[in-house]
Amino acid sequence: MSAVKKEVGKDSAGEELAVIHFKYRSPSRMVYNRDFVVLATTERTLTSAVIACKSIAYEKVPEESGFVRGELHASAFLIESVDGGVKVNYVVQADPKGWIPTFVVNVVAKDEPLVLATMRDYVVAKHAQHPP
Repeated sequence: MSAVKKEVGKDSAGEELAVIHFKYRSPSRMVYNRDFVVLATTERTLTSAVIACKSIAYEKVPEESGFVRGELHASAFLIESVDGGVKVNYVVQADPKGWIPTFVVNVVAKDEPLVLATMRDYVVAKHAQHPP
């Protein structure tokens, strides 16, 4: 997966909004690549954060040849400080659209929790750049 485009702004309440274009390369020649365009927002407190995403139509990111545009109905991370550590809850409901064989769905579903490892690596790198 790669996030190939990201635009960041603020909503009327001053909360950060981001439009992110994700591209997924298919692990099989039998299945088209997928992409998603999502609107993401983050709400923070002193001890937690919620990152919520959903697909949007965005004229600056038209559909591309060789990709099927999937739909992210809902996705959220709830990140909480707990006893010297961090607890993360992650929920996602997505429709990759088009036809995908079961074995490919199983490969992708098995790797989906690895998104948390990617998130951890990002946070650790950001923290190293900007220590408290």
